[in-house]
Amino acid sequence: MQVQQRPVTILAPGEGRPIWVVDTLHVDKLTGAETNGGLFVFEARVPAGGGPPPHIHHAEDEIFYLLRGAVTFLADGEERTLTPGSLVHIPRGTVHTFRNTGVDEALMLVMTTPAGLERYFSAVGTAAEGETPPAVTEETIGRLLAGAPAHNLEFVLP
Repeated sequence: MQVQQRPVTILAPGEGRPIWVVDTLHVDKLTGAETNGGLFVFEARVPAGGGPPPHIHHAEDEIFYLLRGAVTFLADGEERTLTPGSLVHIPRGTVHTFRNTGVDEALMLVMTTPAGLERYFSAVGTAAEGETPPAVTEETIGRLLAGAPAHNLEFVLP
C-alpha cells in the first residue's frame, strides 16, 4: 500500500485552529488531514480547576505533555500530579480524567493516535474568536455528551 506524500507542516507560535471545548481552549496543530489519519496534535489551555469528567477513548491512545502549570491525572486508579516536562500516555480503553490543580492556566501539548478526535471537538466545540470562553450552558454539556458515542468516546459519570 502506497501512502500519499504530504507536504511538511510548520506552524509558528500562535498558529493553528482555535476552538473552545467547554472552558478549555484547544488549538489544533496537526489533524488527520495532515498526517494521513495517523496523528492529531493540539495545545490545550486548561483554566484553573478545569478538566473533563472521567472518560474512555475507545479508538485512540492519548499522550499529554505538560508545558506549563500543575495538572493532576487520574488513570487506572492512580492519581499523579504533573509538573512541566512530565508526560502521560493513556492507552485506549482506559478510564481517565485530569484537573488543573494549579492557580494559573495550564498548557499541555496533547497527541492522539490515530487521528479522529478532532472531529469530535469540531462537532461539540465553539469556534474561538477571542480569549474569553463562551458560557457553559446545559446545551453545551448536552452537546458534549450526545456527540460522544459517534466518536468512540464514553463519559463515565457518577
